[in-house]
Amino acid sequence: MADEIGVKAAAYMTLKRQIKELTDKSNEYRVDLEDYIDNNGKEDSKGHIIIVVSHAGQEFELKKESRVSSVQDPEIVDKLKANLGPVNLAKVIEKVEVVRDDVIEVLHEQGKISDELLSKLYSEKTIYAFKVKKL
Repeated sequence: MADEIGVKAAAYMTLKRQIKELTDKSNEYRVDLEDYIDNNGKEDSKGHIIIVVSHAGQEFELKKESRVSSVQDPEIVDKLKANLGPVNLAKVIEKVEVVRDDVIEVLHEQGKISDELLSKLYSEKTIYAFKVKKL
């Protein structure tokens, strides 16, 4: 059984090395492909940039897919706050409590938070990362 596990460990390490090599190579190709799309591709109706290339009788569509997200403009949010009355502002703005570790540490050092309470505030959780290393 131990020998079988040793064989699997060796094979695992070989596969991990191959994956890294393939990932590195594909990342190199990706840079070249993205540059090619940027310089030669055409934008479609959805905002994607696309070009079709061929090699050895096969066609490949290269696409930079547009993904649009929206974020709030802080300056406009400030204007919105200024225009809302206190009742509406309370409906729009959600206050989120944040426990500040830096302040807790200072208060503990000042003796305002006991060792006992501090020890109960945090709990430890152990997780494990699986690794195989050739020795």
